[in-house]
Amino acid sequence: MPPESWRFARIEGGFGLDNQGVEQALIPSDTHIHIPGGFEPGWIYELVYTGRDPLVLGLGMLPCAILSAFLRYGADDPAGLGEIEKAYAWGRSQTGRCIRDFVYRGFNADAAGRRVFDGILPHVAGAGRKWLNHRFANAVVSGGQQYEDHFNPADTFRSPTAETPTT
Repeated sequence: MPPESWRFARIEGGFGLDNQGVEQALIPSDTHIHIPGGFEPGWIYELVYTGRDPLVLGLGMLPCAILSAFLRYGADDPAGLGEIEKAYAWGRSQTGRCIRDFVYRGFNADAAGRRVFDGILPHVAGAGRKWLNHRFANAVVSGGQQYEDHFNPADTFRSPTAETPTT
């Protein structure tokens, strides 16, 4: 479709101030598409664009690692912390996937290379991990299902084709 035959805009209308008839205006929009002749029935339209301003997600794992390491190894702390001998993480469903991803992405070590959690138990979390470390991630949507939510990523499994973990 040629670029001059459509635009990002919407039609707004209503009665004018004099109540003498309906007036319409074409208003620029970031979320609506206007085709002056209208959309053709039966056609499939696809808009491809480069998104902007994604939210930063997946950083919540870092404070968990820092806090756990501080509670375990912070012996010089005046509050008397750092006497925890073993630390375990437990997560149910999505939080289980999150702690599995926590280990996969290399967050189970503090700045000095010491182990943060001695064991994790992802309870009823399925076999997948969270899909947080990519552009436009969304932590609050459920994974895509077989018959619904086709545009949401479902699972990321650890396989030879999976992305390389960042440490």
